[in-house]
Amino acid sequence: MHIFAAIVPPPEIRQELEATVAAVAPRSGQAATTEARPPTSHRKETTTRTFLRRRRPATAAGTGHDQLDQKPFDQLLIPVTHFGNLTTADSVRLADELRMEAATWPSPTLHVHGGAALEWAGDLGVWARVEGDSEGLQHIGRSVPPLAQRLSLFVDRRMFRPWLQVGTITDATSAPYLEDLVAALDHFRGTSWQQQHLTLFRGRAEDDEGFDEVEQLALGGSSVC
Repeated sequence: MHIFAAIVPPPEIRQELEATVAAVAPRSGQAATTEARPPTSHRKETTTRTFLRRRRPATAAGTGHDQLDQKPFDQLLIPVTHFGNLTTADSVRLADELRMEAATWPSPTLHVHGGAALEWAGDLGVWARVEGDSEGLQHIGRSVPPLAQRLSLFVDRRMFRPWLQVGTITDATSAPYLEDLVAALDHFRGTSWQQQHLTLFRGRAEDDEGFDEVEQLALGGSSVC
């Protein structure tokens, strides 16, 4: 099974960000086209604690227009590390070690402020930046890969970015709409929260078919931003 770790803000924080993104409409003359980009997959409803399993409407998800495929609030998370495909035994070892280590890591106080889009070659994402106790957040991001390596587990070496992906551009996305959306995120300063958990998931953060929560690992220390 593929396992990854992520920081998941509280539901009210994700809902606040989701509403901010959805409030940005195309400018006059940049209205949605008749047909939006079709969904990449059909998503099944589920009653289990599963993220990302939702059907998309004809227009891009969440916005009511086709210029952004918006992620709903329950998809808003900050991936920390992907561990690859693990056996059940290795996933249990990993969770046991992370549970002990996480209890010694800070619980950073954070808020959402700032936006970015199309930041590297091949990136189709629109992002909200997470600020506040950046050192506490980076400490978590730096600490997970070495722990996995000590267990002789594969670890994704991509740079940890304290960003939340709020959506993906579509074939219909206009430059003015994208500028307005990033500007809205730049002006937005969300409610502060203290992050209490690191969460393990089964699946892939970018997987349209969904991923399941395995365990919430309590963070130990407290911080003030």
